[in-house]
Amino acid sequence: MFPHFNGWLALGNLRGFNRELFEAYLADYRRRLPPQAGSLVLIAETDPHLFLAAFVAVLSAEGSVVLANPQWGEGEWADLRRLIRPRRWFGAVPESCFPWLGPQFELGPERILIPTGGSSGQIKLALHTLESLLAAVDEFRAFWGDDPLPNFCVLPLYHIGGLMQVLRAWLSDGALRLYSYPELKENPPQGDYRDWFLSLVPTQLQFLLRRHPQWLAQFKTILLGGGPAWPSLLTQARELRLNLAPTYGMTETGGTVAAIRPEAFLTGTQGAEILPHLWVNLRQENQDWPSPGEIGVVEISGPSLFQGYYPHLLGAQNRKITDDLGYFDEENKLHILGRRGRCIITGGEKVYPQQVEAVILQTGWVEDAAVLGLPDPHWGEKVVAVYVPYPGTDPLAALKASIKQNLAPYKRPKEWIAMDSLGRSALGKLNYEKLKQTLETRLEGV
Repeated sequence: MFPHFNGWLALGNLRGFNRELFEAYLADYRRRLPPQAGSLVLIAETDPHLFLAAFVAVLSAEGSVVLANPQWGEGEWADLRRLIRPRRWFGAVPESCFPWLGPQFELGPERILIPTGGSSGQIKLALHTLESLLAAVDEFRAFWGDDPLPNFCVLPLYHIGGLMQVLRAWLSDGALRLYSYPELKENPPQGDYRDWFLSLVPTQLQFLLRRHPQWLAQFKTILLGGGPAWPSLLTQARELRLNLAPTYGMTETGGTVAAIRPEAFLTGTQGAEILPHLWVNLRQENQDWPSPGEIGVVEISGPSLFQGYYPHLLGAQNRKITDDLGYFDEENKLHILGRRGRCIITGGEKVYPQQVEAVILQTGWVEDAAVLGLPDPHWGEKVVAVYVPYPGTDPLAALKASIKQNLAPYKRPKEWIAMDSLGRSALGKLNYEKLKQTLETRLEGV
């Protein structure tokens, strides 16, 4: 069982938390739990008091939880209904799910199912144990060498990024402040955060750099994850001397796998250090250990690795072969290039969309951009760029000129499409499959 679950050891340090209210919610959830041992309970609470009270209530009773986004649409809920049969749920579950209760696949106690959609958009549930998430906390603490770990959290708690901030503060006896990101955009709270960790995704960092750079500058460490950051964003953070720590990680590993320390980031370092206790290999077709600079598929194992996508387990090898491509440099630092599945092969040449996106975003002429490969009868695939111009601007000619100067001909987009929005999630995630379908439909009509 989680140490100090019943006592909620760190509750006294949870800034902005109402202890009396939390304990009332906790008692109520405990009364409402199903009597069966090991029962699976779904949590879809929006209020952090309610979420954490439900989370603690279920796991302290040796049950298991599945976390859900209360803002999901019918498609996501339909995905979830196909995967699980919870014995009970707490929170904002739509009426269409009411006949949902039923027999469930046996999980055992203290399992945590965390939703992840990847770039496909289809919901999968990463099966973690309490032990694997605690191992992820230990890896994080060993890497940073700091205790306690105070965390300022604006990420949703149903997401691995938000949940791990709570657990890190909890296990290190550190302070935790939960804050609404929409409120943060308008009114950052006053306080002394010189010893604190803040976690952001790139789109959040981009906004806060424009509106509240001085507020960001006070944090000891700003963890940046959830997706690749474009060079101009990192350059701006470096110019402002922000203590930024770009990270690489995923739900399946309990969060961070590798990170660039702030002091290294400020000197221009681009390779990330692997966290202690994790093993990262780069796999190629003909060799397991490529030489420095050679690109391979990232493979991860370690105590914080998930058990598989519910209800399917990883098996005896207990390793995660990702869809990410990367390489190690001469100092054994990890560089991530992007998704293998997103690699575009045009005229026999490989194009990594992340590189083209970075060049477009670095111009500063667009709010957002994405690059995809679409079928083409001559090239096999053609490079297509989708961009969101700033209101009242038409940057296309300037974008094409910059691309021509900075990229080889085969990497340059053959189609440019302006859109009002790319439809990113609150975490900055982009459903590339859905966007690709939209573009194919749009281009067919031209």
